[in-house]
Amino acid sequence: DPVRAGGARPVLVAPPPTLVATPPSGPVSDVVILDAASHAPSAGLLSVVARSKQIVVLAHGETISSAALSSLTSMLPRVHVPARPTCRSSTLSAFLEEHGYGDVRHDPVAPTSQGTVRLHCVEATGAASPDTGLVESSQTEIDEVVRIIVDRASQSTALPHGYILAVVVLTRAFRAGLAAELRALASRRPALGTFLRHVRLVDIGDVAGARATDVVLSLCYAKTAHGRLIQQFGRLEDDGGDRLLLDSCALARRRLDITASFGVDDLDEDRLHQPGPRLLRGLLGWADKAGDYVEPDPLPSDEESDVLFCDLAQRLRSRGLEAAVGYGISRGTSIPLVVGTPENPHVLAVLTDNADFMGIQSTRERHRLMSDRLRSLGWSVMSVWSVSAFVNPDREVDRILACIGRTASPDAS
Repeated sequence: DPVRAGGARPVLVAPPPTLVATPPSGPVSDVVILDAASHAPSAGLLSVVARSKQIVVLAHGETISSAALSSLTSMLPRVHVPARPTCRSSTLSAFLEEHGYGDVRHDPVAPTSQGTVRLHCVEATGAASPDTGLVESSQTEIDEVVRIIVDRASQSTALPHGYILAVVVLTRAFRAGLAAELRALASRRPALGTFLRHVRLVDIGDVAGARATDVVLSLCYAKTAHGRLIQQFGRLEDDGGDRLLLDSCALARRRLDITASFGVDDLDEDRLHQPGPRLLRGLLGWADKAGDYVEPDPLPSDEESDVLFCDLAQRLRSRGLEAAVGYGISRGTSIPLVVGTPENPHVLAVLTDNADFMGIQSTRERHRLMSDRLRSLGWSVMSVWSVSAFVNPDREVDRILACIGRTASPDAS
């Protein structure tokens, strides 16, 4: 609300150290909103709390790694905010739920927008850092990340609104090397400049505040020149390192690519004592098989569930189109009718005023947000009201045919 926001001046948007450094030492703000602080150091957060009268925390409760923030949120009343729709692979959703991320959405994604998971293994060695003694970066893995970015750019003829490709890195050395390579790439190939503006380099400690469509998770660490992998992994060794990994994977709303210069066999399970490195080993084993995962087919429709739409589906099939009533997956919502061509059978989502639709109290939710969510999942969307389908079904079939003619294509993406 711009009117209310205008009355909230002055507003300070800053990291915790800025507020801590602001005199006096007592309360200096009426309300503090802590956002993207799930993995922030406890000392800074405690200082912020001491300088405010009211606290609002925006966080995903299951993956908070900050002890202070976790203790604080346990004392506050909670308001659940529904998650945004995602096109991520259902195997990634299952991995997140299995390892403690909490419940995730299971949305009916258009096949052309279905997310994927890929593991990219490279053979790489490097020199140990004089500060940590760890091999924190390798040129081979940096080159692999650059290749993935270039491939993604070549596949993206028209980027959707708000598209972001986030590269999540575990070490600063790798981030610095990758940033240098991308700057050099932009100077050599100016045509890539537009796409590179959509690329973000994200330290793993900052994933709580990030948003992305696609994610490249680079594990960064490499073997020594003698082929030995040092069994230490920086931030993942800290308390809550496993939650950092879960947040990094969940950041992907569509595609997740993982790059690594070591595999499961290089990780000695007996020497991995912290939850973060142990989850890292499980992540590599899962990702190695995830590339072969086949998304489940939609649930079979109940032919008695919607007589009007079953009749429409038969009329559409007689016109040479593909039609499915009650298109959906287990644990997720369903679409009343999905229509497409034989070459691309799932293109158009058709909504109607059925019991589910009328059971939603919010007019904005029914007439705008439902359609917007389906579009974000890759569908073209239209509505056919039950009265129209009953009075003149052939006219509604003609409307659907016209909409398919405008949107359906074998190359649709």
